[in-house]
Amino acid sequence: MTTPAVLPSSTEASAPTRTPWWKDGRRLSGLLLLGLAGAYLALASWTGPRPASYDPTPFLDGQHATVTDVEPRTAHEVAWWQDDFATQLTALPGHVMTDEGKGEGSVPRYVVWEDVNRQLVWTTMRSDDPRLEQVERHVRADGSRRLEEIARWVTRLGRALAAVALLVVVSGHRPRSGNRWYWFWLLWTPLCIGVIWFAITEKMRDPQERRPRRKTGLDGIGALVGIYITVQLAFGVLNGL
Repeated sequence: MTTPAVLPSSTEASAPTRTPWWKDGRRLSGLLLLGLAGAYLALASWTGPRPASYDPTPFLDGQHATVTDVEPRTAHEVAWWQDDFATQLTALPGHVMTDEGKGEGSVPRYVVWEDVNRQLVWTTMRSDDPRLEQVERHVRADGSRRLEEIARWVTRLGRALAAVALLVVVSGHRPRSGNRWYWFWLLWTPLCIGVIWFAITEKMRDPQERRPRRKTGLDGIGALVGIYITVQLAFGVLNGL
């Protein structure tokens, strides 16, 4: 007598097979994006440059430093995917003091240097400040190139993150909560917020049914503008505390 075959229950038949995370390309791409974004933010935060709270003149003898007319900016102020951090550290050519013969008034100069922790620090001096002339005499000739090389590592990491994120959005799995244009615009939010949001929402979470109304490119542009304004206001308040 033959035994009838036992058919699997509907619950067992519909249960999806869970792929281990190390074999899941979707999750691996999310982990890659989160890793690159975290590394960029950590390096940008550590490197700076940040305003100094002390007079650097006695400490710059023979140190890597530069004098520029561009106020250094931090990670939340730059377009992390394209701005070269090193350009804001390019030294002014020649003597930076005010040329009275040209009728120039006193203008701000920014002294940037590398501290003992290899962080970039800066302070403001007026172009007619006698201390600025002292800084010029003691700054090493290769100071600007050294600072630019430190800052350029931040730029390289940011551009690598931008390339990988764009590739994943364009050629990866079809997004669920928004179309590709939506995520394209969100990628360019300050501090890699859009990249992190995309990695967690679309790559790290388990697949779900696509929503009836997926966000469009216009939604992405609106979110981009809103996040940018929020970040700038938040840092403005924090710096004022």
